[in-house]
Amino acid sequence: TPNSMDFDTRTVRLRNRVGKRKGNVVADILSRYPSDGEASYEYPREQPIVAMFEVNNTPEILQLMSDLKQHQSDDPVLSQIIANKQSGAAAPDARTQRVWSQYNFTNNVLVHRSQNSNDVCLAIPESLVIKLVDYHHQLLGHFGATKVYNSMKREYYWPNMYRTIKKRLRSCDLCQKTKSSNRPHQGPLTPILYDHIGDLVCVDFYGPLPTGRLGASYVFVVIDVFSKFLKLYPLRKATAKIAAKRLIEDFSGYIKPKCVLSDHGTQFISNTWQNSLRAADIQPTLSSIRHPESNPSERVMRELGRIFRAYCRENHASWVNHLSNIEDCLNYVPHISTGFSPYEILYGRTPPNPLDAVTSGLLPVRPPLTREEIHEKARENLKHHANLRQKNQKGEVTVLEIEDWVLLKNKVTSDTRTHQFAKFMPLYSGPYKIIAKPHPNTYQIADPVTNEIKGVYNMTNLKFYHRRDD
Repeated sequence: TPNSMDFDTRTVRLRNRVGKRKGNVVADILSRYPSDGEASYEYPREQPIVAMFEVNNTPEILQLMSDLKQHQSDDPVLSQIIANKQSGAAAPDARTQRVWSQYNFTNNVLVHRSQNSNDVCLAIPESLVIKLVDYHHQLLGHFGATKVYNSMKREYYWPNMYRTIKKRLRSCDLCQKTKSSNRPHQGPLTPILYDHIGDLVCVDFYGPLPTGRLGASYVFVVIDVFSKFLKLYPLRKATAKIAAKRLIEDFSGYIKPKCVLSDHGTQFISNTWQNSLRAADIQPTLSSIRHPESNPSERVMRELGRIFRAYCRENHASWVNHLSNIEDCLNYVPHISTGFSPYEILYGRTPPNPLDAVTSGLLPVRPPLTREEIHEKARENLKHHANLRQKNQKGEVTVLEIEDWVLLKNKVTSDTRTHQFAKFMPLYSGPYKIIAKPHPNTYQIADPVTNEIKGVYNMTNLKFYHRRDD
């Protein structure tokens, strides 16, 4: 601006305005260092620590430390060192002499001098170790073992100090429920393998979507686990009644399901869904809670999203028009795990191709495989790829046992009405006790006190709970 351009040519006089309270000497630590009335430009200046986190048993700890000399005399190990120092007698052996030589008295209290840093620290008797660790852990805001150890080692010493702190803090209930793990919790990969068409059929709803032709806003996905053959049904509403009707009256015309797997959606746990399937001699079953990976239909959902993004980007409501073509593409393309297309496994012949009239005359005649031969090769390929996935599994594998105690990962959401913020809520709840193991990676958990069953959960939603002996 014109005013700023000729700023350097003007004479500017700056004057500090003294406030009503002694010149505004108290300042926000985030804005500037407080002034003591004298000009000083040596930074950083030390700031006094007013308080950390409040700990309820501070008076108790103060009393224990005041009686430290007596506690040292009562300790079976430190009392021997005290007696040795007072009498001047020789230690029982050379190793003990080396250890005891690191101790001495300061103000009539036994202290330890480090051989590496030459620091002098208070020798802590075993009876005070856990209480001091718990106190500093709370005082420092539940920091981890390394930070607590680095803080305590300046004033205290006992053998295997870091190991003791780490073991104690590992069993802190609050830390286990609020701290996220750097390593994912996963069990051994257990692929879903079936040998025949219709042994297991998986279902799920995809939506809601933009309202398309005939008012459809959902896709009912049905896929056979063995053949990978699928049907995509556009629906106006995602209800149990209409889904059961599509499965029983239409899909059963292609494949007769023996068992149907779904998630815990309200439609699939309803009596309408359960009773309709049982009446049709179909066994309904549910995947583990909050673990969509155990339902193979989730893979189809990701493909639907990818294809819709590619073909419906200009008109989002046109997804219904593409649904039939998407279904054909997924059924006609060979699946990587079986080596055959779902159409080929179901019907025993290759799917139609618009170029067959030309390409068939250019290639030698291939002896066709029978439907049984296709199924046998598909079984072999499924097992082969399952073994490869198990062999190439990455990350640490955790196996839990019955009677183990675990924490359950919370599914939290913010609520403006109760002023609850999801990021401030505990990551885990519990502890719970494992009472059954229905499948290799799923566990049934219950309250350890009331034995009330919480549910069946996959390993990815659980974390081993370290209990304390006291």
